[in-house]
Amino acid sequence: MQYYRDIVDAVFKALTESAQPTVLSLIPSVGDSDIDASRLTHGVFEFPAELQPSNAQVHQLPEGEAFLDQAVSAVKQAKVDCIFAFPPFLGNARLTTEFRRRFGSLGIAEAVVNVLIEQSSVATKAFAFLVPTQFLASMRCGAWRKQFFPDHSAIVIEHDNGLSDAFFPSSMASLRVCTVVFTRDPGPIRFFKLPEQADADERRKFVSDLQRLIQQPAGKTQFGYVQQGSLQERYPTTFDFYSEETKRLREEVGNLGERVQLGDVADVLFGFRPCSPELDAGNGITDFLTISARDILPDGRVDLSELRQHERPAIVLHYLQEGDFCIRQIYSEGQGFVVGVFEGNGQQVTWSSNVIVVRPHASLLPAQRQVLLSFLRSPLAQRLGSAKQQLSSLGGHLRVSPHVLLEFPVPIADKEIMTAMDHLSEARAALQAWIAEIDDAANAIVKESTASGSRKRIIESGQLARQRFRAGTQVEELDYRIRTQFPHPVAYVWRELQVSGPDRYHRLRALTKAAEAHTCFLAQLSILLSRATDKPLSYIESIATRLRDRPGGTNFGDWFAIVKEVNESRAFRRLDGVVPLIELTNLCTEGNWEPAIRALMDLRNDDSHGRIAPTSVTEAMTQQAMIQLVAVYQSTEFLTDYRLLLITETKYDSIRQLNRFQYLDLTGDNALALRRIDDSNRNDLEAGSLYLRDRQNTLHLMRPLLSYLECPECHQMSTFF
Repeated sequence: MQYYRDIVDAVFKALTESAQPTVLSLIPSVGDSDIDASRLTHGVFEFPAELQPSNAQVHQLPEGEAFLDQAVSAVKQAKVDCIFAFPPFLGNARLTTEFRRRFGSLGIAEAVVNVLIEQSSVATKAFAFLVPTQFLASMRCGAWRKQFFPDHSAIVIEHDNGLSDAFFPSSMASLRVCTVVFTRDPGPIRFFKLPEQADADERRKFVSDLQRLIQQPAGKTQFGYVQQGSLQERYPTTFDFYSEETKRLREEVGNLGERVQLGDVADVLFGFRPCSPELDAGNGITDFLTISARDILPDGRVDLSELRQHERPAIVLHYLQEGDFCIRQIYSEGQGFVVGVFEGNGQQVTWSSNVIVVRPHASLLPAQRQVLLSFLRSPLAQRLGSAKQQLSSLGGHLRVSPHVLLEFPVPIADKEIMTAMDHLSEARAALQAWIAEIDDAANAIVKESTASGSRKRIIESGQLARQRFRAGTQVEELDYRIRTQFPHPVAYVWRELQVSGPDRYHRLRALTKAAEAHTCFLAQLSILLSRATDKPLSYIESIATRLRDRPGGTNFGDWFAIVKEVNESRAFRRLDGVVPLIELTNLCTEGNWEPAIRALMDLRNDDSHGRIAPTSVTEAMTQQAMIQLVAVYQSTEFLTDYRLLLITETKYDSIRQLNRFQYLDLTGDNALALRRIDDSNRNDLEAGSLYLRDRQNTLHLMRPLLSYLECPECHQMSTFF
């Protein structure tokens, strides 16, 4: 833990501009009666000498409240550059009435910080305090932190568990500590966090990184950042809560629908409260049934097999209702909230104080309730919950409070998500019905009165079951999904590849043709995304200039460059997750699309420039190219959620403001497209034009990016241009 002294020395040198600042160290002694002897052994608070700041004058002060007054006496007599204090760990329950009268809601650590900065010499420029992390997280002192930290330009340094091990026995290893450094003058708050796992070389980087952070008026370093905004009173003043990563997590909630606070769409309820002799005048009841946290099972059920009777008088505030979300107040770090759904058994049941009940509003649709429940159980919710609190002594566990849940960001599923949830419910219902039919057919021998009837029923049911099974297993195959669910332009070139024959060179050309056609279609969709979001693509201007100044056309590289820009442009990366075609912005960061398409583009260019002889194509070359093309299609399976339509006829009713249109559904590789009819409230739909229909059923005009051409003789699809 030698790095701790180096860190404190670096902070003092940076803030005082002195090579060897004089430090007054205020360290509690051991043996005071305020220390709980049953938990702490003698010497537990002896500050290791090797961790003391350099050039320090050490003052051993008594434990308990007496530490404060003697610390004030020490700083009044000393003219030093810096003060380092290690206030005693004294719980609020052991603070005297006199202390509370002097300092109100402040704990011992907050009072020490307040008084020492106020009473010390003007020559003292920096004040460092080693305190429990509860100093940063206590709601009781939230208002004090909100004002005091900016008024004194704070530096918050959060340590890993290793530092706690240096001070406390194994029985208190979970008691985490942090170092908070203040100056006299107002300024920004700097957060610095040391990783849990770091080798010796990485620890040497901490000091220089912290020094850079102190010199920066804004921005971030490898391990820290400067917080510019104001602090929130009801939440912890910690690295995680204000970090960019947590901000991104909050924004990510919006990908599942509209982001709201949980209190806007649900009630957060308490079960009962103990009777007050002064207020309730004996109106409480006893022997009512309750559940506790252990009755909420990890599998999502609320176990009612061991209900307990509450024996002391209490006022029951609420009883559980069907569909209530029951949440354990204490949850394991890294595992997330444990949420059970209450299903009643006819009894009136309430809940104890270690359970929080969330009752969704009746206005939520079933799919929205399901998304809300799934979100509360998700790793994303756990990470957001952990960022909102930092308790110092729960042994690797966290506590979620009702006020945190009330203001918790949650998604209200939009139409697209609700449609997907409905489809899942329909699929589950269909599968359950099929299983019931199979079970029924398997018992035909019992149910039929004759053997011949049983035989006929089993064989007929077996035929239908086999058909369903074959249909289900086909969907598991990528080839089937491409041929039946991808838009026609990319499904058709895949089909051409499947019938390209045994000649390896012809097969290689079919592979690269499919890759180019696929990339061309993605580029057109990228331009469509640009048009829909009003965010220009600079490469389009480059193509326009090139086509104007010299003859020629577009090529594989152009299509790739357009898709690449959508992935790299900051404007597109900031788009909300519900924007149609948002998946295009993640192609280069998720999956193997970019390396695969680059390899296929190189093959296409080599073939176009005569660098591949037809006789030189090997089986290994075509197999590798096929693997890469499969990766391209796998990375773009989101295309199955979009439909390419050719509108053939429109008829608008201006009174009803309804447009009935006929269209060809250009999905899959079959050139004989189905003709369908649909309605729209738009009056600008063009007969003869292609449209892309997104998950919200919004139609996006593809003209002039993509046009449909038909053979004048046979009237079949001829080409797309």
